[in-house]
Amino acid sequence: MPRKIGKPKTVKKKKNTVIAYLDAEFLCDRVKRRAQYDLASVGIVIADANGQEMKRYYSLVRPMPGHSVTAQIRALTGLTDEILKDAPHYGTVMHELYMLCDSYGVSAICTWGNDLSMFMKDYNMRAPKPPVKDEVKKLFSMFCDIQREVSSKVTMGIDSALGLKDLKIITGLSGKVSHNALDDAVDLYNSVRRIEEGQIAVPGDELAEYKRYLREYKLSRKFKGEEDKGLITLSESGMKFLEELSASGFATEARTKAFLDDLKFIAGGIDDDGPDKKWFK
Repeated sequence: MPRKIGKPKTVKKKKNTVIAYLDAEFLCDRVKRRAQYDLASVGIVIADANGQEMKRYYSLVRPMPGHSVTAQIRALTGLTDEILKDAPHYGTVMHELYMLCDSYGVSAICTWGNDLSMFMKDYNMRAPKPPVKDEVKKLFSMFCDIQREVSSKVTMGIDSALGLKDLKIITGLSGKVSHNALDDAVDLYNSVRRIEEGQIAVPGDELAEYKRYLREYKLSRKFKGEEDKGLITLSESGMKFLEELSASGFATEARTKAFLDDLKFIAGGIDDDGPDKKWFK
């Protein structure tokens, strides 16, 4: 039987709780070894106490003067300086977000990961004036990071920091993480709702164990790719040794599987990508 986790304890404020699911994209740069975050877009889904969607909201946010989109952020999100130059100002967006949450009676704004930290750094740099200052503080007071609680429950305590990609795999949602604030907020809402209802496509503990196995495998691999092709010997005896070890069940652990794939690469020129799960793409 699929396990239902129910609503996260952190958002069980009262019986008729209206919950919002929020995601945001930030411009990030380092200045004098300190990370600077600049809010670039925000998306939110509001759901009633039964989990039924009530409202969606999305807006771009104009960057602070002198800030621009880095190549990395451009590749990740598709945002550009041209797209953001005429976006609404921060105060306008945060006021709209506050009024929306207030009008629907939102009591908790769920995020995946510590988005509040980035929002706070952006807020401190912008230093908004009242009434926006007060509205933003009220919004921040409703932020609730549910990543640790939901991750731990769905993986039976194995992993407390699943990514949104992991949630989509577990709940059977198709497509990659888009890094669009509204799309990701919708994915978060749909994933959490499916978990609450026990709609599990891949058991969370199985995914967590596989990720741990894959992490150890990648750390253990020594020879791979174009840079190591000069080490290939094409050894027949080496391949026979590989067959013997493989037949003995030597490849069941991550480190031994990595060793066999290294041997396969050196003795046979075969560059194996390692353990594979079709759902982990």
